[in-house]
Amino acid sequence: MEDYLILSGLWLLYGVIHSLFASNRMKRFFQAWAGPWYRYYRITFSFFSIILLIPVLWYQSGIPGRMLYEQQVATVFSGLALATAGIMIVKISFEQYDLHEFIGMR
Repeated sequence: MEDYLILSGLWLLYGVIHSLFASNRMKRFFQAWAGPWYRYYRITFSFFSIILLIPVLWYQSGIPGRMLYEQQVATVFSGLALATAGIMIVKISFEQYDLHEFIGMR
Protein backbone atom coordinates (compact mmCIF):
# COMPACT_ATOMS: atom_id res chain seq x y z
CA MET A 1 0.00 0.00 0.00
CA GLU A 2 2.88 2.36 0.77
CA ASP A 3 4.16 1.88 -2.79
CA TYR A 4 0.88 3.20 -4.16
CA LEU A 5 0.98 6.24 -1.89
CA ILE A 6 4.50 7.05 -3.08
CA LEU A 7 3.41 6.50 -6.67
CA SER A 8 0.42 8.81 -6.19
CA GLY A 9 2.74 11.45 -4.76
CA LEU A 10 5.12 11.10 -7.70
CA TRP A 11 2.28 11.48 -10.22
CA LEU A 12 0.93 14.46 -8.31
CA LEU A 13 4.36 16.11 -8.22
CA TYR A 14 4.87 15.45 -11.92
CA GLY A 15 1.45 16.92 -12.72
CA VAL A 16 2.07 20.04 -10.66
CA ILE A 17 5.51 20.66 -12.21
CA HIS A 18 4.20 20.00 -15.72
CA SER A 19 1.20 22.31 -15.24
CA LEU A 20 3.33 25.02 -13.66
CA PHE A 21 5.76 25.12 -16.57
CA ALA A 22 2.90 24.93 -19.11
CA SER A 23 1.13 27.93 -17.55
CA ASN A 24 1.01 31.24 -19.37
CA ARG A 25 2.43 33.01 -16.33
CA MET A 26 5.58 30.86 -16.38
CA LYS A 27 5.89 31.24 -20.14
CA ARG A 28 5.75 35.04 -19.80
CA PHE A 29 8.39 34.88 -17.05
CA PHE A 30 10.74 32.83 -19.21
CA GLN A 31 10.04 35.02 -22.24
CA ALA A 32 11.17 38.10 -20.28
CA TRP A 33 14.12 36.26 -18.70
CA ALA A 34 15.45 34.38 -21.75
CA GLY A 35 14.85 37.02 -24.42
CA PRO A 36 15.65 35.62 -27.88
CA TRP A 37 16.39 32.19 -26.40
CA TYR A 38 12.69 31.89 -25.48
CA ARG A 39 12.05 30.33 -28.88
CA TYR A 40 13.58 27.15 -27.43
CA TYR A 41 11.16 27.08 -24.48
CA ARG A 42 8.76 24.57 -26.04
CA ILE A 43 11.42 22.04 -27.05
CA THR A 44 13.08 22.40 -23.64
CA PHE A 45 9.70 21.94 -21.95
CA SER A 46 9.04 18.79 -24.00
CA PHE A 47 12.49 17.40 -23.23
CA PHE A 48 12.21 17.95 -19.47
CA SER A 49 8.65 16.60 -19.44
CA ILE A 50 9.95 13.31 -20.81
CA ILE A 51 12.99 13.28 -18.52
CA LEU A 52 10.83 13.89 -15.43
CA LEU A 53 8.38 11.21 -16.54
CA ILE A 54 11.03 8.47 -16.68
CA PRO A 55 11.56 8.07 -12.89
CA VAL A 56 7.80 8.01 -12.28
CA LEU A 57 7.29 5.26 -14.85
CA TRP A 58 10.37 3.41 -13.60
CA TYR A 59 9.03 3.43 -10.03
CA GLN A 60 5.58 2.39 -11.26
CA SER A 61 7.01 -0.54 -13.23
CA GLY A 62 8.63 -1.90 -10.07
CA ILE A 63 5.35 -2.18 -8.17
CA PRO A 64 3.80 -5.64 -8.45
CA GLY A 65 0.32 -5.51 -9.94
CA ARG A 66 -2.71 -6.80 -8.08
CA MET A 67 -5.92 -8.07 -9.60
CA LEU A 68 -8.94 -6.23 -8.26
CA TYR A 69 -11.37 -8.74 -9.71
CA GLU A 70 -11.35 -11.96 -11.68
CA GLN A 71 -10.97 -11.47 -15.42
CA GLN A 72 -13.91 -12.48 -17.53
CA VAL A 73 -14.57 -12.27 -21.25
CA ALA A 74 -16.82 -9.24 -20.77
CA THR A 75 -14.23 -7.29 -18.77
CA VAL A 76 -11.43 -8.09 -21.21
CA PHE A 77 -13.64 -7.08 -24.16
CA SER A 78 -14.72 -3.89 -22.39
CA GLY A 79 -11.11 -2.99 -21.62
CA LEU A 80 -10.04 -3.57 -25.21
CA ALA A 81 -12.98 -1.49 -26.49
CA LEU A 82 -12.10 1.40 -24.15
CA ALA A 83 -8.41 1.21 -25.09
CA THR A 84 -9.30 1.23 -28.80
CA ALA A 85 -11.61 4.22 -28.31
CA GLY A 86 -8.86 6.03 -26.41
CA ILE A 87 -6.33 5.40 -29.15
CA MET A 88 -8.79 6.69 -31.75
CA ILE A 89 -9.42 9.85 -29.70
CA VAL A 90 -5.67 10.49 -29.39
CA LYS A 91 -5.21 9.92 -33.14
CA ILE A 92 -8.05 12.32 -34.02
CA SER A 93 -6.74 14.88 -31.54
CA PHE A 94 -3.22 14.81 -32.94
CA GLU A 95 -4.55 15.30 -36.47
CA GLN A 96 -5.52 18.81 -35.31
CA TYR A 97 -1.93 19.62 -34.28
CA ASP A 98 1.28 20.09 -36.15
CA LEU A 99 3.47 17.61 -34.24
CA HIS A 100 6.65 19.58 -34.93
CA GLU A 101 5.05 22.71 -33.48
CA PHE A 102 3.60 20.77 -30.55
CA ILE A 103 7.01 19.50 -29.39
CA GLY A 104 8.77 22.77 -30.18
CA MET A 105 10.68 21.90 -33.33
CA ARG A 106 9.05 24.72 -35.34
